Amino acid sequence: MPATALRLPEHFFPDRAQNSPHTFSVNRYPAMNEVGAAQDGQFRVAPTPTGAC
Repeated sequence: MPATALRLPEHFFPDRAQNSPHTFSVNRYPAMNEVGAAQDGQFRVAPTPTGAC
């Protein structure tokens, strides 16, 4: 859809991204009113590999 909006060939972006050395991570942190407070023994985020949470 973005390529079409820019009047580019349909596969303009996928063709250029197939062998890319880059990654893109998306994290979603829902609001407290959506998921509620953490219960005893639960965390809202996972600890990092270094344990610096």
